[in-house]
Amino acid sequence: MNFQHIKGKFQVLDTRGMDQNTVRTLWLLIAAVMGGTVWANITTGIAFSGYWKKMGASDLLYGVVIALPSLANGFQFLASYVLERTLKRKKVFLISGLIQRSVWLPFALVPLLVPMEQPALRLWAAAVLALVSAATAPFMNVSFYSICNDVVPIRIRGRYFATRSRIATMVGLLIGVLTGVLLDAFPGLTGYAFVFILASVFGVADVCLFFLMKLPEMQPAPGKTGVLRMLSTVIADKKYMRIVVFCTVWMFSVQISSPYFNVYMQNAMRLSNLQITLFSQVVSNGALVLAVTKWGGALDRFGSKPVIWVACALNALHTLLWSFIGGKNIYGVMFVSIVAGSSWCAYDIGAQNLFMGQAGRENQTMYTAVYFMFTQLLGCALGNAVGGFLLDNVFCRMEAWNFSMPGFSMTRYNFLFLFSGTLRFLSIFLLLPRIHEEGASSAREMLGSALAAFRRLAGSHLLKKP
Repeated sequence: MNFQHIKGKFQVLDTRGMDQNTVRTLWLLIAAVMGGTVWANITTGIAFSGYWKKMGASDLLYGVVIALPSLANGFQFLASYVLERTLKRKKVFLISGLIQRSVWLPFALVPLLVPMEQPALRLWAAAVLALVSAATAPFMNVSFYSICNDVVPIRIRGRYFATRSRIATMVGLLIGVLTGVLLDAFPGLTGYAFVFILASVFGVADVCLFFLMKLPEMQPAPGKTGVLRMLSTVIADKKYMRIVVFCTVWMFSVQISSPYFNVYMQNAMRLSNLQITLFSQVVSNGALVLAVTKWGGALDRFGSKPVIWVACALNALHTLLWSFIGGKNIYGVMFVSIVAGSSWCAYDIGAQNLFMGQAGRENQTMYTAVYFMFTQLLGCALGNAVGGFLLDNVFCRMEAWNFSMPGFSMTRYNFLFLFSGTLRFLSIFLLLPRIHEEGASSAREMLGSALAAFRRLAGSHLLKKP
């Protein structure tokens, strides 16, 4: 028995040629993602929406609060400028991270500290704390990706970030169930206070792990430049901006429909919350856990561009399929959830690898700032707004046509999914070919290699049969 071969199969990190400090830092980054996942799942999931509704927030106020993280990306340029001027990325990350995570402790205690007779004060206090948390996120983003660029070796980035994503997903599944159990066990605002305290503790623990890391010094740019000069340098980098444009258009095409899949399952398909959780979220996350390490290996072997091409094509197909699923088609929901879960993670780590790898060495943090500014504001925030506008003003009229499919009638949501899937395919065929990645294989070569591996596996299985 080849024990070295077996050991290689289960090896998480390929540490060849790395010094002990780098290996230790890489493991600490993996450990940190667990605390960060607990924080993110609670502060963006069912606890967050339930908390605001329990305190009596209007739909308008709730919509504004939900939009804060995307709108706060306007601070990306300021965050980049601060980092390039100070070169203190670890300090910036720690200060902004501790502020972002610790404010959720007073956020949790707002209902207990502010009298019930002052509901407006309660809502404003919570909103201000949520704004403070959102405003610090850009400083964490640019400093974190600057750290990863210098710490994570290029040859293992795909597998490494795939491993982090896999661990984050598994932790997310557990904390999602635990949050639901805690909220059921402690009804009312007391339960929400408890889970947000939990989020703050785990979030701070995540950031505190960076105190234990010995990070390389951030290299200064040759000559001090202003924020506009740094910005113009990035905008003039046509090779990089093609990546930004594609990812922005892609995120726009995704976000015009993604907030409405759960709404469609609840309102049109009449599925229960438990059915949605099991057949959509759990199935999707399970597919991600199984697929993400394979995608990571493909990224390291073939490059980011072919992986993104295949992943985006699958994701666009999944959205088109939603146009033809209705009634109580549980099997259809499970199938599209498998496709979505196994493909979205590939785009996520592929795009991350691509923009990190193509960023210039000078003013690197501004490259990250531009990427997030465009994809979050023009992609996510604008996409959400356009999706809602189309539903209320365009596709609602098309719904009146009473166009029928086998077993159900097309709703405004089905038309939105069809439009979103078409837009996704257009972005793949029109914009992705313009991106150049040095040394990357083609999507055809990657698919051919996958098919050959499948044939070898099938052939060996048949030979083993008596």
